[in-house]
Amino acid sequence: MLHRDVLACEERRALNSEKKRRRVVFFYRKPRPGHHYSIERLFDAVSDALPEERYEIRRLVCPFESKGVMRRLLLMIWAAFNQGDINHVTGDVNFLGLLMRRSCTVLTILDSASMLRLTGLRRWLYGWIWLRFPVMRAGRVTVISESTLQETLEYCGERAAKFRVIPCCLTGNFTPSTKSFNSQQPRILQVGTKNNKNLERVIEALAGLLCKLVVVGPLSSGQLHLLKVLGIVYENHTNLDDEGMAKQYRLADIVVFASTYEGFGLPILEAQAVGRVVVTSSRAPMDKVAGAGAALVNPESVESIRDAVKKIVHDDIYRDQLIAAGFENVRKYSPEAVAAEYAAVYEMLAG
Repeated sequence: MLHRDVLACEERRALNSEKKRRRVVFFYRKPRPGHHYSIERLFDAVSDALPEERYEIRRLVCPFESKGVMRRLLLMIWAAFNQGDINHVTGDVNFLGLLMRRSCTVLTILDSASMLRLTGLRRWLYGWIWLRFPVMRAGRVTVISESTLQETLEYCGERAAKFRVIPCCLTGNFTPSTKSFNSQQPRILQVGTKNNKNLERVIEALAGLLCKLVVVGPLSSGQLHLLKVLGIVYENHTNLDDEGMAKQYRLADIVVFASTYEGFGLPILEAQAVGRVVVTSSRAPMDKVAGAGAALVNPESVESIRDAVKKIVHDDIYRDQLIAAGFENVRKYSPEAVAAEYAAVYEMLAG
């Protein structure tokens, strides 16, 4: 009789342990003024979509920017003292996981762009401190696209079984918005001004076309000069919050995102969700993210970008087909669907 009571007690204890809510701590980088951080919006949406009965969510922002050796060491110690049952390092501060419990840590890698940009000692340090060591110290690693996975495996030399591809998701700010297309002077939205965003070629592609170019992001002196020389009518916006960004999608007629390199390409989905026609790069992962809902171009060809814009302006049927395909495409990227994939990773760690 006593033996049966002990067994029943153990079974109840095991059941209660399984039902206990796991505390998931999301670690975010410290935002910098003037930067549009889509990855934080992504994980806000993911964490909101996780089942409340299963997970207790905590979101922690680094108390200061990731700059210099001493600050980064302090951030690692800060992160180690704020661990939960599951620790999720969400990107750009990969080194936070170096002092965490390996069995409880999930690392998300957004891209490996810095390995292409950096050289010499800085590239070597980045490769070890942001990629190899954090990957080794993480229990599971997620990447946001297949191309990011292949890059990371190349640089880290880790086994593929440790990784899982989980795409980005859309937030609630980007919803369908009806707008008559302005074929007389279309408003063309460009998100981002860094080198990989390919703004200079987009400017050249629009030269001579009657349109207004709307650029989100700080413009360099060279970009301003090119806009002036080619006579492009433009607007420039910086420091937009989520609603400000969504407003620019709603006002746009065309969204051009002919980037030369991306880890994912979230603006493609944001534009599709609002119901705007998209021009994007034929390179991975942008071609996969866009599905059939975008005009794909060679990002290194001014003519290719220009021809795509002209066809969209003059071909109503083609334009409507791209918009309809975009609406269909974004259904795969709901916060609930993506959160379910992350929950599966958390349960693997817990198991």
